[in-house]
Amino acid sequence: MADEKMPSAMIAWMSGKGWGAHHDQWHFERRWDFWHALAAQPGHDPDIDHIIADAVSKGWTRSSLQEGSPGNGEDFLFMHRAMFQLLNDNFPQHMHFLRGWHSPPQDPSDPEDPAPDAFNSNMKNAIKKIEANAPTLADDNAYGLFIETNWKPTPNDPLARNPDPETGIHNYAHNRWSDQDSPVNLGDPRVNIFNARFWKLHGWIDYQWWRFRRAKGFDDSAANYQSKLRFYVQMMNQDAHHEHFAEVIMELAPQKTRNVFAFDVFP
Repeated sequence: MADEKMPSAMIAWMSGKGWGAHHDQWHFERRWDFWHALAAQPGHDPDIDHIIADAVSKGWTRSSLQEGSPGNGEDFLFMHRAMFQLLNDNFPQHMHFLRGWHSPPQDPSDPEDPAPDAFNSNMKNAIKKIEANAPTLADDNAYGLFIETNWKPTPNDPLARNPDPETGIHNYAHNRWSDQDSPVNLGDPRVNIFNARFWKLHGWIDYQWWRFRRAKGFDDSAANYQSKLRFYVQMMNQDAHHEHFAEVIMELAPQKTRNVFAFDVFP
């Protein structure tokens, strides 16, 4: 099944806010050490050099919080929740496009979300743990890290991975449903927010995070929660948080996509 695009009005609104560029920048700057470590390896993929050069040309810089490091898991959850809040506020008539999967489809022949290969057994276990409210995870940050990535960088090894093979269902799903020929390739942060499957995945993640917080007894009215959510809502609701790409509605200007998640490996 070909990728389904979000409604054109939503795509135009997100493009006007520069969300594709922001989304790409946010993830790239938090993988800064990762990309540069890959580029330092002999015989590395030359696409990596192009990706880095493109980022440097835009003035992007290294984030103090790298993907997989303490603090990034919480930011990952809040940033995407802010996106949901703004889209729900501005497009209540399209709320159904923002409903997540009941559970990520694991059948390669699923009629709505088919994929070319069998579902990773470790990721199947991760889904069970997440949907059981992941009670062994301590807080929002631990929960976000578990869901987002299997990278766990150290000062001496930016390519270190989490020894837990069940981490990273988010990155795995992006990689699994990537399509280099799609103008809304799920593996390309510049355009994947225009893909309806992006919101299925992140809607599931956001709902499971709500369940996790509820099971833990965390208070959404707490000052630290409200402050962080407000920060990301304000960031995503203005259009000067980064240098824009020349973004237009995707139906009018499809671009060659890339898959940054192709460099992730899941055992």
